[in-house]
Amino acid sequence: MFKLQKKRYYEFRISDMISFHLVIRSCRPNTILVFGVLAGFLLYLVVLDSLGLDPVRRATNDLIYNAHSQEHNLVNDTGSSEIKFGRPAFGRNYLVIFNVIPKTGSRSVNVAVNRHILHSTEKLHFHIIPDDALSNMSKFEDFIEKIPRPAYISGHAMFPDFEKIHPEVIYVNIIRDPVSRVISNYYFDIFGDDMDAAPHAGNTWPVNIEDCLKLTKDPCLDAIKYYQGVTLRQFCGMNERCRNVDRWTLRRAKQNALKYSLIGVTSEMDTTMKALEIILPDLLGGVYADFVQTQNAVRNSTITKNKRKPSAETIQLLREQMKLQYEFYDFIQVYFQDLKRRYRL
Repeated sequence: MFKLQKKRYYEFRISDMISFHLVIRSCRPNTILVFGVLAGFLLYLVVLDSLGLDPVRRATNDLIYNAHSQEHNLVNDTGSSEIKFGRPAFGRNYLVIFNVIPKTGSRSVNVAVNRHILHSTEKLHFHIIPDDALSNMSKFEDFIEKIPRPAYISGHAMFPDFEKIHPEVIYVNIIRDPVSRVISNYYFDIFGDDMDAAPHAGNTWPVNIEDCLKLTKDPCLDAIKYYQGVTLRQFCGMNERCRNVDRWTLRRAKQNALKYSLIGVTSEMDTTMKALEIILPDLLGGVYADFVQTQNAVRNSTITKNKRKPSAETIQLLREQMKLQYEFYDFIQVYFQDLKRRYRL
């Protein structure tokens, strides 16, 4: 059993104070006054922090502390032996599973990985997860049993929990602001982009998501409701209960998220790719350079066509409908931001 402790951010050494004293002695009176004001303000910050009253630090500390408190409880529930988030995996004999959340930037990642494989002297097998294995655990296991290691596989799969039977598995993923992802998903299904055709081209949905949300009953509303639950369902996994998005689904999604080595963020794709290289240094070392070489072309060809900027009212409505999704998003953001600080990204 470990004990959670909140961190302190201000630490001083005796040598620092001596150096400061010597600087003061060599200064003019006006300069001394400035130093005095600065020293007083610094002392004020120290006192605030020691009492836990600094509002910015306190908010940051509370976010981290609460996330790690949740982490402790979630790990106890699953019986997992360790937290993998942000921990580098050295060596090459791994199976990397990227169970893609739609409309999060996965094609940018996969194109970069493919380019990395083409230009590398080291062998790395790239496979797309077959459709019949996306939500079927036995077929998923049959699929990965046939793949030689090391390998990188990608697809819109539900989380497959291989933690205990396949220790060589490394999970990675990317999440996106829930409202932004839903809106992008809606327009993509109608209009597609330059890389992929629209899955629902020719349907009778309103071409504006705001017009759809004004309806009381329509297939477009069913689609939006489905989009809203995609991220939680995929992180929740292949359990039947994961099909219904509720607090149980959210808790299971958080539990599984702690089994990932990396969950990046679409709005920080550049940092996400740097982190991917850090997490898998021997397998994907150098992949960030491949991302830099390909990102502009991929971004231009994967911009959803005819996507319209939503009103503030539409954004607020969707946010109200996706409180669980934002709780999960904020939970992951705490870990991602902590990873950035740890590796100075």
